[in-house]
Amino acid sequence: HGDKKNKLQQIRGFCTVMEEGSILQASKKMRTAQSNVSLQISSLEKTLEILLFKRENQRLLPTPEAKRFYKVCKKALNEVDFLFENAGATIKQDYNNIIRISAHSYMLSHILPPHFKKMIELNPKVKFELHHSGLDEALDMLETGIIDFAIFPTKKEDLPQSIEMKEFYKCKFGIGMHKNHPLVKVKEKDITWDLLSQYDFITLGRGATVQNAKSIIESYGINSRFKLYNGTWEIGAGIIKEGLTISGADTLYGKSHKDMIMKKCPHLAPNYKFHILQNKQSIISKSAEQLLDIMLLQ
Repeated sequence: HGDKKNKLQQIRGFCTVMEEGSILQASKKMRTAQSNVSLQISSLEKTLEILLFKRENQRLLPTPEAKRFYKVCKKALNEVDFLFENAGATIKQDYNNIIRISAHSYMLSHILPPHFKKMIELNPKVKFELHHSGLDEALDMLETGIIDFAIFPTKKEDLPQSIEMKEFYKCKFGIGMHKNHPLVKVKEKDITWDLLSQYDFITLGRGATVQNAKSIIESYGINSRFKLYNGTWEIGAGIIKEGLTISGADTLYGKSHKDMIMKKCPHLAPNYKFHILQNKQSIISKSAEQLLDIMLLQ
């Protein structure tokens, strides 16, 4: 028992050093002596028979092996921490009133709220833990049991075998613009990429819509005065509402902005779908199961 506890502490010390960049900072965060952290690292290296850090010019540099090992260890620690943080709720059965979701910002802000409302009407005690993350992070959380399900646009061949997917929402491509933009007078069926190339077009970073049409946008040489990295539609909308640019998005986005016109242009880009992702081996809460039933009945 003591040996297993020591190994867990060694892994925690190793991860903290990786994150803090030095034994000194790691010891401060862990509230322990530097010698203890140094001993944890050296003991771990001895057990693994692998050099985890190199010392150059008084700097601690992780080896390639350490970087790979860190990713595995961090997943394990997240799972252990989650277990202890939620153990009380699980034992008290409060767990069944908690729904844990990771999703694209569009899902969390535009698509899911009406479903949340229905769920609250069904179970007034329900609570939601919402994670705004990317797909890779969501898959890590699914594998470690931190979330019940995730919602992202993806393909089955890009997913681990442990993850199953169900189609949830099909987006319809549109072009968003200020209400006084010249394109407002153009019929939707007459809007082409050649026509759009005459105007500035903001790309929304990791936005699902733009990623779906990325190759098309590049092939037509679309002008992009603004390039938004890792942003959300709300940021792009703020620029669009000044009449400075246009952008592609699901047509539902335009409904929440009175100064914006959203032209329905499904002919400009292929349809893309959001899928519900679940870990086949995980047990999810009863409330999460109820919410999924509501979502899939739409």
